[in-house]
Amino acid sequence: MRTSNRPKIKETKKRFPFTLLLSGIGLILIGFLMWLALDNSNKQAVNSTPDLGLPFPNIQRVSLDEAKRAFDSQSAIFVDVRDSNSYAQQHIKGAINIPLGVFESHLDELPKDRWIILYCT
Repeated sequence: MRTSNRPKIKETKKRFPFTLLLSGIGLILIGFLMWLALDNSNKQAVNSTPDLGLPFPNIQRVSLDEAKRAFDSQSAIFVDVRDSNSYAQQHIKGAINIPLGVFESHLDELPKDRWIILYCT
């Protein structure tokens, strides 16, 4: 007597589309979760400044190279916030002096269309 494997083949064929569909949904879910995780980590990296123990940690810091490029392209100005005696002794060429104690009262003197880079040393 012969045994037929056809019922097993039909059963496998019936399960195949369901397994494929379930695998596809799983891959889509994994992809979405990875995208969500990467999107959130990018937002945190952009919005956070590392806490280096510096005062005013929420103020954006700028590298010397980045500041020089902005100044050279005239898209930024340097503002020396030290007292006038320190400024007179030495300062960045082209920088203006507005001592920190009176800085807020001189905000209207600063250009609105340029990056303002403050320094004190």
